[in-house]
Amino acid sequence: MEDFKRSTPESVGIASRTILDFLDYTEHNGIELHSLAVYRHGSVCAEGAFAPYHSDTPHLLYSATKSVVAIAIGFAVQEGFLRMDERITEVFAEEMGEYRCSSNPNMLEVTIEHLLTMSCGQEKEIFPYQDNWIQAFLQQDTPRKPGTFFMYNTPGVNLLVAALRKKTGKNLVEFLRPRLFDPLGMSRFIHCDALRDGTEIGGGGLYWTTDDFMRFALFLLQKGEWEGKQLLDRAWFEKAVTKQVETPGGHDKYGYGYLIWMGQTRGSYQCCGMLGQYAVLLPEQDAFLVTTANCSLFPEASDHADRLLDALHSILAAGMQQEKLPENKEEQAVLQYRLQHLALPALHYAYSDLQKTLPGRRFRCDRAVGTDCFLGYNLANTSPLHRLPFTELEFQNAGRNLVLSLRAEEEVAITLGMQGRFQCTELYGESVCACARWRERSCLEVEIRLLESIQGMRFLFRFGKEGTVLEIKADPLLMFDFSMGDVDNSAWTFHQIDRKEKTGI
Repeated sequence: MEDFKRSTPESVGIASRTILDFLDYTEHNGIELHSLAVYRHGSVCAEGAFAPYHSDTPHLLYSATKSVVAIAIGFAVQEGFLRMDERITEVFAEEMGEYRCSSNPNMLEVTIEHLLTMSCGQEKEIFPYQDNWIQAFLQQDTPRKPGTFFMYNTPGVNLLVAALRKKTGKNLVEFLRPRLFDPLGMSRFIHCDALRDGTEIGGGGLYWTTDDFMRFALFLLQKGEWEGKQLLDRAWFEKAVTKQVETPGGHDKYGYGYLIWMGQTRGSYQCCGMLGQYAVLLPEQDAFLVTTANCSLFPEASDHADRLLDALHSILAAGMQQEKLPENKEEQAVLQYRLQHLALPALHYAYSDLQKTLPGRRFRCDRAVGTDCFLGYNLANTSPLHRLPFTELEFQNAGRNLVLSLRAEEEVAITLGMQGRFQCTELYGESVCACARWRERSCLEVEIRLLESIQGMRFLFRFGKEGTVLEIKADPLLMFDFSMGDVDNSAWTFHQIDRKEKTGI
């Protein structure tokens, strides 16, 4: 399969106005979409990406990765590497060591299937980013009988990847490449962050493009069939996408299959990743919906991901009609124009006369600052881009833009779009997009985003009297208790060095 077929929304029973209403809803509610795709009856009837994101931008899936792990385990079972009733204490007998579960007997009953259904019996998660995490999981108190109690358990999914690796010698991506990714025509650069022991983070570390997400969604919708060939056993698949365990109330009340949530539309099921990474499968409508997004974790936006999921069901899924609709050329034109011009709002442009005085001026801090403080959090912090300490920074003009150079063992230069638009820079294989504006004459506001990991940082650069002091205040666009490292919302103070002439600031 080289590409999806395209059609008008009306030809597959969806009014163009319905999709416009969905876009209006997300915009008016401050929901930051990065991409959207609507598929029905064999074709894509609406798709788009919000600049600076593109349809081919690798995007972190967060917990939607879990559904990919489920499929990997399905293949491993199909090929005899694992059994659904296989006990994890048998898989990890070596890691058990001298521990015999005498005070934790329920752990002896936990199987691969219990991990797939989040019903292993534990009531608390272990901290996943630690040495010897497998032993920590096996020794974690398991007060409930496995199979009787649902608790969302990300380390349990990482353990499935560890079991896959132990039995096959291959990590998640390598295992799935010939079985799923290549047959579906997915990207060659799909990759996954890993834990300290090398186990890829099945609980939330996979990166792929929107097109890859669409192909995976179609594979799910077709229950393991692809281009007339049943790649994954249909009987196993039927269990994976139907309710296997009851779940709590709220948005999670519809039940859980094999690392796949049941949805609120009748017969639907869905892959759900934090911040709005969704694939909603609608078999009764012969349709799927895919989004990537950044529904912020800030308290005032805590319900944005739920609102996005609700809108996918209540607007798009509910708007699907059984029959074709009359073509509406006017609405189709409005929709196509909007989809082709989707963009996240950059900082509104504002100018200061200080900008022309910045080139060539260098500032130094009395302590090293990590580049991760300027670039946000990378889930496993494996890229050298996140580990470069720097003590100096410098500005240069570049046409209508500014370039911020962080001087470490080597220089990291980030282009800042200055006229209401993002500018992108490739650094160590990652796309860094940034924009800036003068909030006031002596205060430069800067936003820097890492496109793949969805992370970002926002800064205030305040220039003091005479321009000899620069104070930087940082706030992450996303906040995790365990993730931000040196970013503690305190200010860093830089002093100008090698000053050759009075600037008049």
